[in-house]
Amino acid sequence: MGKAHPAVAGECSREHIEELANQLCRAVDGDFQFTVALTTNDASIQKLQLLINSVLDAVRRSLADVHATNRQLSQSVAQKDLQNVVQRVLAETRGDEFFSSLLELVQETFESSYGFFGYIRASDGALVCPSMTREVWAACDVVGKSIVFPRVAWGGLWGRILLERLPLIKNEPHNVPSGHVPLFRSMGAPILFNDELIGSIHVANRPTDYTETDVTRLKEMCDLIAPVLKMCVREMVQNEAEARYKADLIAAKEAAEAADRAKSEFLANMSHEIRTPMTAILGFADLLLEDGDLAQAPTRRVENIRTIHRNGEHLLQIINDILDVSKIEAGMLAVEQIPTSPVQIVEEMLSLQRIRSKARGLFLDAKYEGPIPQTIETDPVRLRQILLNLVGNAIKFTHAGGVRIHIGFDQSNSHAPCLRFAVTDSGIGMTTEQIRLLFQPFSQADASTTRKFGGTGLGLFIVRRLAEMLGGGITVASEFGRGTTFVFTVTTGSLDGVPFIDPREAQQEMEVTAATITGEPTLAISDQPLARCRVLLAEDGPDNQKLIMHHLKKAGAGIIAVENGRRALEQLTIDGTVDGTIRNPSPFDVILMDMQMPDMDGYTATRALRAMGFRSPIIALTAHAMAGDREKCIAAGCDDYLTKPINQTVLIGSIQRHVGNEITEESTNTPNLTYGSPAGLLQPASGLTPAKGGQ
Repeated sequence: MGKAHPAVAGECSREHIEELANQLCRAVDGDFQFTVALTTNDASIQKLQLLINSVLDAVRRSLADVHATNRQLSQSVAQKDLQNVVQRVLAETRGDEFFSSLLELVQETFESSYGFFGYIRASDGALVCPSMTREVWAACDVVGKSIVFPRVAWGGLWGRILLERLPLIKNEPHNVPSGHVPLFRSMGAPILFNDELIGSIHVANRPTDYTETDVTRLKEMCDLIAPVLKMCVREMVQNEAEARYKADLIAAKEAAEAADRAKSEFLANMSHEIRTPMTAILGFADLLLEDGDLAQAPTRRVENIRTIHRNGEHLLQIINDILDVSKIEAGMLAVEQIPTSPVQIVEEMLSLQRIRSKARGLFLDAKYEGPIPQTIETDPVRLRQILLNLVGNAIKFTHAGGVRIHIGFDQSNSHAPCLRFAVTDSGIGMTTEQIRLLFQPFSQADASTTRKFGGTGLGLFIVRRLAEMLGGGITVASEFGRGTTFVFTVTTGSLDGVPFIDPREAQQEMEVTAATITGEPTLAISDQPLARCRVLLAEDGPDNQKLIMHHLKKAGAGIIAVENGRRALEQLTIDGTVDGTIRNPSPFDVILMDMQMPDMDGYTATRALRAMGFRSPIIALTAHAMAGDREKCIAAGCDDYLTKPINQTVLIGSIQRHVGNEITEESTNTPNLTYGSPAGLLQPASGLTPAKGGQ
C-alpha cells in the first residue's frame, strides 16, 4: 500500500480526495489492507474512511464467496467424474464382473490395498461377498473361511457398519481372528436402497489415514451403486429361483424316468413270469380238450377243463390290457392300415361273444343302417379289440334284454369318411359322474363294480386310444337303470373302387361268414403242414418244451430241444463248440429261440449265429410283450417274433411263412429225426451230441 498522506488543516483539497480514491482502488485491486491515517476531525474525511472500510469488507466477503464457489465447482467436477466412472462400470458389467470391477474402482479411488464388496442375500439375510481382494483371500488362513457371512457372524467394524447402517472409519490396528491378514486402517459404508440394507463396501490398509472427506465420497459411491445393485440382486434371486426350478424339474424328470423304467421293468418281468406258465396252462388245457372222445368223458371233467381254459384266457386278457396301456403311454402301440372287411370283423366278434350272451339269457345281434363299404383300410386286430371290449362290457353289465350293434357309413366329412359303430345295451346304465370317470386308466364307473363284475378298469381307456389311433373317436350316452350306448368311429381310408353293400347283402354275408366260424376255436390239425421240416427249439422251460414239441410233431416236424442259447450254438457248429464253424448246409430249417434263458440268452445266441454266417430263419418265442420288445428281437437278428402263450396255429403259420419251399430232404448233416412220430421226444442222429437237457 502507498504512503499515508498527512492531514491538512481546514478543508481538504480536491487533489487530496482524488489521491485517496486512487489509493483505495489500488488497495482493492491488490487485495491487501491499508490504513488511512487522518489527522483531522473533518466529518467528510471520517465519512470517507467509513465508506472505504465498508467497501473493503464487501470485497473480502466477495473474494471468500468466490473461493468457496471455486472449491464447490472443483468438488462438483470431481464428483461428476467419479459418478461418470461408476456409471460406466455399472453399465458395462454384470454378475461377478460387476462386483470385481466396482471393487477395483473403489480401491483405486481410495488408494487402498484390500477391500470387499458384498450384497445381502434375500433368502436368509446373510452377507455374500462375491468380490474380495485376491491377496486377502489367498493369504487368509481363518478356519472355515467363506464368502458368505450369516447375520450371527457379523462382527468387527464391518459388522457394526451393517448393523448400525452408518459409514465408519478406524485408523488404527484392528483385532482380527487368527489367520486373518493384518489390518491397520479401514473404512466402510452400507449400501441402502429406499432405506433397505442391500449391501456394503469396505476398503483397508491405505498408507495414510482415511478422512471424513473419504467417507463422504464413499457414501456418494454407495448411493450411485444402490439402484443397480438392487436390480442385480433381484436378477440373482430370479436366476437362483429359475435354477432351483430347473433343478427341481430335472430331478422330477429323472425320478419320473426312473419310476417309468422301474414300472417298465416290473411289467416286463410280470409279463414274462406270468406268460411263461400261461403257455403251459392254456396249451395243456387245449390238449385235454383234444385228446380222447369228449363224448365219453364225464361232463363235470369237461366243464372243469373248460373252466381252466376260460379263466386262463381271462387272465391273459388282463395281462394284455396292462401291456397295451404301457405301449400307449410309451407311444409305441402301432396300428396297421390294410383292407379289412367290417362284416367279417363284426361276425367274428359275435361268434366269440354269443356263448356268453346265451349263458346270461341275452340276445346279441347286429343291424346295418344303410349301405357300407365292403372293405375299409384299418387295423383288423385293433378294430376287433374295440368291439370285443365294448360288447363284452355290455354283456357283463346287462341282466335282461340284450345287446345290439348298429353299423353305418358316415360321410359328413368328405375328407375323412368314417364307419360308425353304436353298441347299445339294456343294462344297469350310469350316472353323469360315473360317465366322467369312464375313460381314465385304472378307474371304474363305480368302485363296487370291481368286486361285483371284475375287471382292471383299463379297457375303455384302451378303447378310446385305439379309436383315436384309427382316425375316429368314442362317445357315450347312458341313463341310470335304463342302459348305455357307446358310439365309436374309425376312418375308412380311400374308398376308390370299393363296392358298397346294402343291409340285406351285409346280412347275407354275415350268415356266410358265420357258417365258416365255429363258436369255439379249435386247435386240431388234421394234416401235417410241417412234414420234413427240421426244427431246433431253444427253450429253458421243460413244460413249454414238451408242449411246443407236441404241437410241431403233430404238424409233421422233426425237432430237437435244448435249454439255452449256448446249447443251440453247439448243435449248429461242426465241432460242437460255441466258437466253431457253422455247419453248411444247416442241419435245421428253422430255429425257435426263447429270448430269456440262463447261461446264454436268445439275444446273445442270435447275434452270435448271425455273426458266424448262419442264414436260416430264427423265430423269437418270448414271454416279453412290452413296447419295443419286437424291435429288440428283430434288431438282434430274428426273422419273426411270437409272444407266449404260443398259439399253435400262429406258430405253425409263422414257420410255414419263413421256411416255405426251403424244406429239404435229409442229408448226412441232418439229425436222424422221426417226422410226425407219435412217440415221445426225438433223438439226434449219430455225430450230433445231445445238449444237456435236450430231447
